[in-house]
Formats: sequence, structure tokens, C-alpha cells
Amino acid sequence: MAPQWDEDGSSRGLTLSRRLDHALLLHPQQQARIKSHLPVCTVGSLQQQSRMDALIDVIRGIVDAADPHQQLDEIIMIAKRLFPLRDSAKHMNGRGLDRLEPTPSLKYRAAARMA
Repeated sequence: MAPQWDEDGSSRGLTLSRRLDHALLLHPQQQARIKSHLPVCTVGSLQQQSRMDALIDVIRGIVDAADPHQQLDEIIMIAKRLFPLRDSAKHMNGRGLDRLEPTPSLKYRAAARMA
């Protein structure tokens, strides 16, 4: 996530988190627990459960397809389009190694150590 600056930016993550918490209160398993007077689930475990449910639906769709191999190939192509590898902005990516000599401040520090 990109850093968010100032007072508005610092509250955006919290606002989004609270909205997600509120939305997950409407999750069917959470509602069943509330109605049964049981402790509610953590947001993290509900997120994992939702991801697992989605994965199971995809697997079930592949298994039930008339041509499972073709269905799997289509899902793989879609997944590769949705989750492409991205170039890192770190690690000197796209930057030349033009200046390898020490800066004036490093020269000064080195000379100070020698003295």
C-alpha cells in the first residue's frame, strides 16, 4: 500500500479496516453465531474462510466441468492476467550505476578516521 500522509491519510487505513469489520458482521457464519449467542469470529479467520470458500468453488467448477483440463487452462490464463509479476521499484531497478566514487561527505569521514 502506498503511504498516506497527514491526518486524513493516517485515518484512511483505520476507516477501511472498520468498514471491513462492519461488513464481515453480515457474514452468514457470523450472523449464525450472533443469533446463537456464541462468540463472534475474528476478521482474519473470516477473511481466510472466504478465500477458502472461493478456492473450493473454483476447484468444484473445474471438477464438474465437461472438459476439466480446458477449464483449468482457462482459469490459469485468467489468474496469470490478474496477478502479473511487477518490477520492483527497489533494488536500483532501472537506475544506472553511474556514480561509484565516494561522495564528498564520505571522503571527509574517511579522512577524519585516518587522522
